[in-house]
Amino acid sequence: MDRDQAVMDYHVHYYGQDYFTVLIDVGASIGQIATPVLANHRGVEAHCFEPCIENFHKLETLMERKNVQVYNLCLGDGKPLYFHKQKKCTHYFTSEKGTDEDVYEVPSMTLPEIFYTCGVRLDTNQRVLLSLDTEGGERFLLDDTMSEEMIRLCDHVAIEVHYPNPSRKYTHFNDFPSLVAYRDWIYGRFEKTHYICFNNLCPTSGLGIYVLCRKGQDVFKRVLPPMPSS
Repeated sequence: MDRDQAVMDYHVHYYGQDYFTVLIDVGASIGQIATPVLANHRGVEAHCFEPCIENFHKLETLMERKNVQVYNLCLGDGKPLYFHKQKKCTHYFTSEKGTDEDVYEVPSMTLPEIFYTCGVRLDTNQRVLLSLDTEGGERFLLDDTMSEEMIRLCDHVAIEVHYPNPSRKYTHFNDFPSLVAYRDWIYGRFEKTHYICFNNLCPTSGLGIYVLCRKGQDVFKRVLPPMPSS
């Protein structure tokens, strides 16, 4: 995903200059979200997490002069996860190493631990952009009340969800929650506090993006209205 497409898919382009004060980018890759956010929101406090070691080193080099904190960690349940690097489809995480050759262990943090590590306090003085492209780590957010409360306090949240592929062409996500489970969780937990949009980005491989925009501020009038999640 290139930078322009990432910004469009995540609806970040609806915000004016210097809106966000904090960026937490989990699954930052090589900065597709962080780079344009840093350019358009001067003074933003940015924290980028990337588990893929090759991408992490590239990200570290790109961000070293931009006063960005970069971490080689993933979103999970606090226990080590195993990163499976794929050549032709989405990378993914499992709790067990399995038999794949191109796999290695990565330390994980829960979302509250990530916020604590960043030293970010969620209050009315902060305007937080939270980007979660975590190759399956998002499944640990479901029914985690502390993570849910943190998401509610963020101004703008983009969550990529990975779910079992109906065509069974790819089997990596067979043990992950279904798209219906994610839909019910998103709408059940966040519809009162956020506008919700959904882009079923790649149904053949089981990949979609939920975008949550916090209600009650004028900027959200420029954001697309809620779209059906089916």
